[in-house]
Amino acid sequence: MRHLWSAAAALALSTASLQAEELDDLLGSFEEETPIKVTVKPIKAEKPSWIELTGDYTLSTAYNYQESAILEGFSRARNTLNLTLDMDFGKKWRSKVEFKTLYDPIYEIRDIATYTETLQ
Repeated sequence: MRHLWSAAAALALSTASLQAEELDDLLGSFEEETPIKVTVKPIKAEKPSWIELTGDYTLSTAYNYQESAILEGFSRARNTLNLTLDMDFGKKWRSKVEFKTLYDPIYEIRDIATYTETLQ
């Protein structure tokens, strides 16, 4: 039994040694370091724009699934658009204009011309 353990240990060591040699053969060229010359070029700072337009768009929906609801099914398909225009005319004068619009086409889609009367 003792010889069996010695043989297994010797086999494991020789296998590990063989794997280490194969790994060294594969990675041998990666260990050589060659210096890399890096040249840094200064980046010219861009002048910030005097005008900036930002905004967002949102689509909001709602669905009534109760049969006892006054308006069963889709009850909202609201589109919202927000736009902001920032203008910088100099060190002492800035301007900001905001625009917001809402539209809900669910009334035309569901053909509900008298929406407020339906809820009363």
